[in-house]
Amino acid sequence: MPDAAMGPQLLGYVVLCLLGAGPLEAQVTQNPRHLITVTGKKLTVTCSQNMNHEYMSWYRQDPGLGLRQIYYSINVEVIDKGDIPEGYNVSRKEKTNFPLILESPSPSQTSLYLCASSLSTVLHSQLLFAQKQRVAARTRRLLLQETPRRPT
Repeated sequence: MPDAAMGPQLLGYVVLCLLGAGPLEAQVTQNPRHLITVTGKKLTVTCSQNMNHEYMSWYRQDPGLGLRQIYYSINVEVIDKGDIPEGYNVSRKEKTNFPLILESPSPSQTSLYLCASSLSTVLHSQLLFAQKQRVAARTRRLLLQETPRRPT
């Protein structure tokens, strides 16, 4: 237990709360589940899944901000940045693992971190579908504008 003289040093700690069910209860596991670390000390949080999913993602949830995506991967070595990638790094050398790396954790990174996996990303598919619909709608509008009107 730290003594009173260590009080200011405690402010330099980063608290990471990690959710993940036990290995017998779930197919996606985060390790460690809870972590307190010193500011600036590199740390890695593992995310493992045994369902042969291609899509894996890391999220951060802060009070009042909802879920924000950090990074996602659509397959081995295929990684893209999410909404807030700054201060984080990831790798995906195996289909089953997607570790989140904090090179130099800071108090601003104190948060709830969540890892997820799925066969595919519904959101990505929905965005592509919506984009295709907008292109199709524009094409129809252009065709309608270019079609000569018949006299009535």
